[in-house]
Amino acid sequence: MNSNLLEIIENWFIETRDSNRYASVSIDTPIRSCVNTDNPGMYVDAETATDLARITVWASQECDLEIISKHTGETILYERIRIDENNYKENCTAFFSKLCTMSG
Repeated sequence: MNSNLLEIIENWFIETRDSNRYASVSIDTPIRSCVNTDNPGMYVDAETATDLARITVWASQECDLEIISKHTGETILYERIRIDENNYKENCTAFFSKLCTMSG
């Protein structure tokens, strides 16, 4: 288990949000959850004109990627992946890029 992973990814989310790299995506402040467990987590919500999204990451390196349509409430994307210090940028960048593309 790697709680340092959460800090690394949390910092990346904040830097990405503050840089306005994905102008069509509103990225919220990351929120730590389940902090008093053996597998603490963190999630960040994002929103476009048409979709809601969430990335949830746990210290165990599990990561859920979710996109839901605002108009229909349907799940557009749900994927569970393994994430670590070496691949988090690639995976998170791909997710936000996909979110931008889907929103037009």
